[in-house]
Amino acid sequence: MVVIGAGPAGSVAAFQLARKGHRVLVVDMARFPREKVCGDCMITDVAGILRRMGLYDMIRAVGSVLDGITIFSPGGVNFTIDGDFVTLKRRQLDTIMVRAAVESGAAFGYGHIDNLKVESDGSVLLFVRGSTAGLKARYVVVATGSHIGLARRIGGVVSNKPSAIAMRCYVKSKVKINHLLLCYERHLLPGYGWIVPLGNDEYNLGCGYFLNNNKHVDLNKCFESFTTTFPAAKKIMSDSKIVSPSRSAALRCDLQNARPIINKRVLMVGEVIGATFPLTGEGIGQAMTCGELAAGAIDRALSTGDNTALEEYKARVDSELKPRHEGYEYAQKWASRKWLNDFVAWRVKRSPFLLQVCTEFITHSDNPRRLYSVSALLKSFWR
Repeated sequence: MVVIGAGPAGSVAAFQLARKGHRVLVVDMARFPREKVCGDCMITDVAGILRRMGLYDMIRAVGSVLDGITIFSPGGVNFTIDGDFVTLKRRQLDTIMVRAAVESGAAFGYGHIDNLKVESDGSVLLFVRGSTAGLKARYVVVATGSHIGLARRIGGVVSNKPSAIAMRCYVKSKVKINHLLLCYERHLLPGYGWIVPLGNDEYNLGCGYFLNNNKHVDLNKCFESFTTTFPAAKKIMSDSKIVSPSRSAALRCDLQNARPIINKRVLMVGEVIGATFPLTGEGIGQAMTCGELAAGAIDRALSTGDNTALEEYKARVDSELKPRHEGYEYAQKWASRKWLNDFVAWRVKRSPFLLQVCTEFITHSDNPRRLYSVSALLKSFWR
């Protein structure tokens, strides 16, 4: 089978399938190591998958381990959530993961897949740019992230429009910050800013903006405003050395507008189907989860000879990812209103009960709907 895209989703799928003894080719259009616009932070949901791959301890050792996240509301109310967050540049993370897939038996090659079609015999023919000979596979996993050209051509996505745009840069600074900072300043709504410590005095500073109501956004101005008005970002930038220029990218968070399975042979995973969360822009964990679910479904289809096993992938996306994804969409609507964002932050800061609910939401052990609810806010006044 062929996996198109060697990011977290594709690498996890390739690793799991190769480890089961299946022949796997991973194809990516970029040469590794390569850059990827990302917040470079892994929340607790990735730990289980990385442990099953035998990579968790190594990634934790080469990355930076943070013990909390501090969240700032538009009015400057802030609160801290304890947790275990590992940060590592995607340039390093993706290289480690695709190498693990290769060491498990997958082959890796560079190429641009322009199109594909399912043949009458059930095989999938893939057309490679610059080559007259196509590739054939029994199954294909499309893990191309926000690059949706191929997905659009095969009918895998409904909307061509990205959900959000994001920008980040790397800087070196002697300023010491030990927590991940997430900022919902007024001028960024309905978006957010972040400061991610990467270790060795290096930081990932960035902001994302959700494209609601077709409003035109100058992301450069948003980024400039974030780095000149948010106190922590301003302090870092005032005493910093730019390690890399600012880079921007699209985010896809519209999970309900994608088709996870095409013609019972092609499975779409990760950001290409909009698995990235609204509100926070988190995508690494969801991408890995999609890759693992897809690999499990393909393995069962190959083992049983029954393609209906692939339907399990869509069913588990619907049952495991969609409810949480919808919760994040709901939470984003609340958080995009300045006064509601400030009010929730004010209550979280004063209520141990609401702080625990928020902790469970951030660490992905509970749905964010529970935090952004009238009942939870009322309970916060006596708990």
